Amino acid sequence: MPKNPLQGWTHKKGGPQMHPGQLPDGSSQDFYFPEDHFLMPGWFKGMEQIIRERDLWPESGLKAQYEGFNIGEQQLHYRASPQTKNMEEMQANVIAALDNVPLTQIRRYANRSAKFMDAYVKGLNGAQAAWAARKYHGHRVLPEDILTELEDIQTKTS
Repeated sequence: MPKNPLQGWTHKKGGPQMHPGQLPDGSSQDFYFPEDHFLMPGWFKGMEQIIRERDLWPESGLKAQYEGFNIGEQQLHYRASPQTKNMEEMQANVIAALDNVPLTQIRRYANRSAKFMDAYVKGLNGAQAAWAARKYHGHRVLPEDILTELEDIQTKTS
């Protein structure tokens, strides 16, 4: 969703406008300015305005990305490649960028992803999956009784 007001924006290109939301007090919140608005009739309000209407916008504003964010060498390599004119050039640029990824990095990412997928299949949420991945870092899969172990830990702490 765009941060600022935008004319003609919908959640799907060419789709209908979104239905109004509901504020915490139960009243309706329109995501589009009214048709009789003096500057932006019918425009999407933008996420900043919607969040401000909910009194959730911090004085310092919101950051678009967390501190320490790193887009990676491969994405920088791809962005530095010349602008493409067709799908074949784009495919060649993507392949060239991916060829710069070390095989060990690919394997580590695949192993970590497999652990998280295994955790989700066993019914864990994101935080629990991260905890389990740290605890069982030397294992390929998580134990079958991981949910029981988590429940035991939670009952001991509460």
